[in-house]
Amino acid sequence: SQSFESLVRPYLESGSSGELDLTPAYAATISYARQNLINPKQESLLFVFLLLFLYTVVMGFGYSHWALRRVRGERPGCSGLFDSFWMAGKFILLELLTMLLVGLGLAFFLLPGLYFLYTLRMARYILLDNPELSVFRAMRMSRQMSRGYKRQLFSLDLSFLGWMILSFAAVNLGYNAGANLHPVLGALFAEINFLIFQLYLTPYRELSVAGYYEAVRLSRSGESQN
Repeated sequence: SQSFESLVRPYLESGSSGELDLTPAYAATISYARQNLINPKQESLLFVFLLLFLYTVVMGFGYSHWALRRVRGERPGCSGLFDSFWMAGKFILLELLTMLLVGLGLAFFLLPGLYFLYTLRMARYILLDNPELSVFRAMRMSRQMSRGYKRQLFSLDLSFLGWMILSFAAVNLGYNAGANLHPVLGALFAEINFLIFQLYLTPYRELSVAGYYEAVRLSRSGESQN
């Protein structure tokens, strides 16, 4: 806006009567925008970021599927991470809708955000168990399934808080130890410590949540049978 104003001002202050030709100023502003606002390097980084985001979402659902099968006594192996990749479209849509609802809830207050988070927490497992369902149907079923269990699921998540704090403390310790020698070593030590904790914490957390879903599912099915 300031750039456009500075380019147009000479035409406005010229005092000329008649029709005003702003074509040169407009062309200069478009050129400025292309050079400073639409940076090809930024476009490339945005593209890579979107690809990583989509891959992370789909891979996260694959990991949840692996954990769910493991809880049920199967041995899916590493290939089990990719068995549900054909549902990538549904996974991405569910993740985006969940992020939207949780974000809107957090924008107003903490409790609405937490409500939406735990209301939709079971949707991914319901979708994995019932691939034929639509995303919206899985969300509605998750709302019904989580009724009366949100507080327990919140407590389950809190049980991992100590591990997460310890993980970040180890990352900070590794960075400080390595940074005294070289910044690159600091980043390397921090990453190594983070991976060590995640190699234990991620399966532990995923298997726990998948096991909780399985227990709730069996409990709900028992209630319907009775």
